[in-house]
Amino acid sequence: MSGFLWLITEMLLLLTAAAAVFFSLGWRWRGRRALLQLSSLEQRLDEETEAARQARIELGTARNLAAQPDTARLQTELNEAHARQRLLERELLRLSDAKIAAERKLQAGDSSRQSDASKPTPALAIDSPPADDDLTRLSGAGRVMVKRLRQAGITRFDQVAALSDAELATLDAALKLGGRPLRHNWRGQARALHAETRGSTRQSE
Repeated sequence: MSGFLWLITEMLLLLTAAAAVFFSLGWRWRGRRALLQLSSLEQRLDEETEAARQARIELGTARNLAAQPDTARLQTELNEAHARQRLLERELLRLSDAKIAAERKLQAGDSSRQSDASKPTPALAIDSPPADDDLTRLSGAGRVMVKRLRQAGITRFDQVAALSDAELATLDAALKLGGRPLRHNWRGQARALHAETRGSTRQSE
C-alpha cells in the first residue's frame, strides 16, 4: 500500500509540473502575440512616417510650382497635398497610441507572469492511510510474526487479501513464516476480517 501511495504522490507531482509548464507556455504565447502585434505596429508606423515625409516633399514642390503659371491647377494640387498630410498625421497619431497600448499590455503581462511565478506552489493534499488492523486475528499469526509483517509494510487485512500466490510464497520465504499463510488460508481469512472490521467501522460512522 505504501508503494501505491508513493505512486499516487508521484503522479500528482507530475500533474502539477505539467500544469505549471502549460501555464508558462500559455503566458509565453500571449507575450509572443503581443510582440508580433507591436512589431507590426512599428512597421506600419515607419511606413506612414515615410509616406508623410514624401507628402511634405510633394507639398514643398507644389508650393514652389504655385508661384508659376497655371495657378488654379497648382493650388488644387497644393490643397490635395495638405489634405493628404493631415490624414497621414492623424494615422501616425493613431498608430503611436496603438503602439503605446501594446507596450503597456506587454509590460502588464510580464508583471503578471512574475507575480504568478513568485506565488508558492500549494502543497499536495494526501489523505492519511487507514488505521492498522490487528493481524494477530489471523490463524497462526503470533506477535513475532505480525511484527515481521509490519516491518515488511503489511499492516492491514486488505493488503494480505490482495497478495498473489507468488507474492505470498515470496513473503513466506523472506519472513520465515513456515508456510502458515497458505496452510491457514490467510488471504481468505483476511478478506472476511476486512469485510467485518471495515463494515463495522462504516456502520459506526
